[in-house]
Amino acid sequence: MKNAMILIFVFYLFISCSFYESGPSVTINTPETRLSNKWELQDVLISDKTDYNKLNIEKNLILEFQKNGDFSIYDVPTNTKAFSGQWNLDKKNNFLKLNFEAKISNENFPDSFNISRLTKNELWITSEEENSLSEKYIVERRYVNISR
Repeated sequence: MKNAMILIFVFYLFISCSFYESGPSVTINTPETRLSNKWELQDVLISDKTDYNKLNIEKNLILEFQKNGDFSIYDVPTNTKAFSGQWNLDKKNNFLKLNFEAKISNENFPDSFNISRLTKNELWITSEEENSLSEKYIVERRYVNISR
């Protein structure tokens, strides 16, 4: 009976531990492996509501993360690279930092994100941004994997 209780506790501990607020709770792939794909923006949320202005501006940008730590952001309509550089995750794998090498575009794009969901098919990242009145707010970007 004691062994069964220990087994149940270990199982509960295993399934309740998650790197990310929105999951997944269990996966065999490392966060680096899951992130290393091409990602297409599906939604931009501010206060849990779609921000159509930001979505329309950013929906044509494809993020590509490579396993060697390089990343590129492509502008789909012109088929050009808008940004490039290196990416890294913190030790807990829940904070993504982009180190830009080349800023080819005049567009602004944040360089620090909290990861709230990272599966093989979904990437949800949040960043703190500032409007023209210097008011700060949280933006959540939801991407889908298009590497398949």
